[in-house]
Amino acid sequence: MSRPDRTGNIRQSLEVVLPPLSLAWLSTAWIAGNVTESDAATVVGKITTLLCMHVCKTHMYAWDAAVLTARVLLKTELTVAIPPLVLPPVIGGSPVAVPPGTNLALARSIATNTYDRNCLSYFMFIYALPLARAVPTNELPVANGVGTLERVIAAFAGECKWKEVGDMYLHGLINLTMPAWVTASLGQAETPWALFSTCHASDANGVGRQFISKSAKELLTALTGLDLFVLLASFVLELTGKPTRLHLNTQLLHIAADAPPTLCVVRDFAVGTLDRVGGYMHAGTFHTHANPYVVLCRWTEASAAVPGRSSLLRHLNEFCGDDRAPSVDNPFNKLV
Repeated sequence: MSRPDRTGNIRQSLEVVLPPLSLAWLSTAWIAGNVTESDAATVVGKITTLLCMHVCKTHMYAWDAAVLTARVLLKTELTVAIPPLVLPPVIGGSPVAVPPGTNLALARSIATNTYDRNCLSYFMFIYALPLARAVPTNELPVANGVGTLERVIAAFAGECKWKEVGDMYLHGLINLTMPAWVTASLGQAETPWALFSTCHASDANGVGRQFISKSAKELLTALTGLDLFVLLASFVLELTGKPTRLHLNTQLLHIAADAPPTLCVVRDFAVGTLDRVGGYMHAGTFHTHANPYVVLCRWTEASAAVPGRSSLLRHLNEFCGDDRAPSVDNPFNKLV
């Protein structure tokens, strides 16, 4: 099992689990012809899994790993069908060319061309799909504190300044305006703005303004669906001192099995058999419910049970739990 990194919820980076010297050795061994077809299948399976489950510090290093994998694929003609995807009409002002048939066409582009961010993202995405489908899911039971949490958030929205989560809520909303495959190669500390500008081109300002120009309270009234889940999850993280971050789509695979409960959103990227839902990962299982407030109540409950978590988490759980009996000094009393 990989240790969570210093953020407390994700696996070690790609550069740690696949060090540059190891990648260089594999490349040299492959060029020298010292790898059998059986070895090649192992190399492809291992590297693609590492690419999908360990976030890279820089996407250029992920590209180096993808290039080696692509060369192995071409040499051995290991084929995996590419599922149909809904792609945006343009990326960078040019039509998006979807490699036909199998992953060999995509591998050929990666192995023979210079760096291409779209090819890298698509490559990582298609290998992430089966890994996400294998994640077990659980439907959460209804929580009695739903109405209380709704009132807490409604009251807090008017005074929220995002001092804890910063732009995390905005990055989540921006990510959801792009196809899930486009953001699959985001690096560990990379913001989505460059990809957002490329993806939406001349429309980027208009798409972003709908989020940037509104206050937290206005967004609470305006947003629906998964956008609303991102906002509500960000409110809860802000209220509880940001104990974890919010993960979207392929980022769900970066979460360590022994990490504390970690909030997630998937859209056009199925986890198990579920898509277009919000929930949280805990102990290797994706927990969800159709009502976002149920998810957040249950996330608070599960998070408060983790040793060493913030007192704010325990207070919010006390306030919105099934057996609601908040103490007189509970700081959330002032919001209801």
